[in-house]
Amino acid sequence: MGQSMNVPPLVIKPERLEDLLVTMLTDSTGKSVEHWRQVLGTVTPRPLTMNARSNWEVRPTAEGDDRYAVEKAIQIARFEYPYVG
Repeated sequence: MGQSMNVPPLVIKPERLEDLLVTMLTDSTGKSVEHWRQVLGTVTPRPLTMNARSNWEVRPTAEGDDRYAVEKAIQIARFEYPYVG
């Protein structure tokens, strides 16, 4: 019998996803949790009819290098957690 694989949950709560994004950004940049919470904004659930590949969005207020970091974190998080619920 094969080994079981650790598979991440397909659905995550929006608040948990926000925490994950902030942790990723804090760890990768060294900037404060407060900074990233302010520029990241909130994870907003969207209907699957809008985009079947993912049902959430974030509208960050970051600019420049911060914007790039946020977009990369979102890209990584969306790959692992495409759905919130």
